[in-house]
Amino acid sequence: CPFDAVLRQHGKTALAEREEQTQGNFSRAPIQSVGENILTQLDAFLAPFTTTQLPADRMYCSNHTWFKNKDDGTFTIGLDGLATHALASVSCLVLPQPPVRPHLFSPCVWIIRGDGSVAIRTPITGVITNTNNSLKEDPSLVTKDPYGAGWIFTMSPDREQRNELLNADDAQKVFSSQGMALRQEFLKRIPKQP
Repeated sequence: CPFDAVLRQHGKTALAEREEQTQGNFSRAPIQSVGENILTQLDAFLAPFTTTQLPADRMYCSNHTWFKNKDDGTFTIGLDGLATHALASVSCLVLPQPPVRPHLFSPCVWIIRGDGSVAIRTPITGVITNTNNSLKEDPSLVTKDPYGAGWIFTMSPDREQRNELLNADDAQKVFSSQGMALRQEFLKRIPKQP
């Protein structure tokens, strides 16, 4: 999942805050309170993985990109609502210069945030034919309207690649399992209560 680093950064931040708050304080009650607060925040952050409804008129990839088939055989591609939830805010995007043929799974877009960047990798092969220039002026469109004005680029696929993409129901199952796996990973990293 390309947003794993972003999600893990949120977890590291929460753990660092907990360590700062509990340093030198060995009483049981404040530590439990902070631990419960971390779990509450974690569950709230991961809730969209199981509650978000994905638009049924698109196909999805496990890297949290969506694909909408256009009449001319090209795809419009963007980030799904789960990815934009994880990103929260975007400072700018580094878009490819079309026409370009990125290698399969290679970074093709960089999303810059205040605390780092996230690479969006190409989950299918083809030629990127157009980019959303509106994102240069207002990169927040990616998070404000991920399924509309926040689309990122269009691609002409090399061949029919629908078999490699998921419908909305199957994608929701994959994303729910990703959310549960991330929760388990975070729980491993939270220090055990005394």
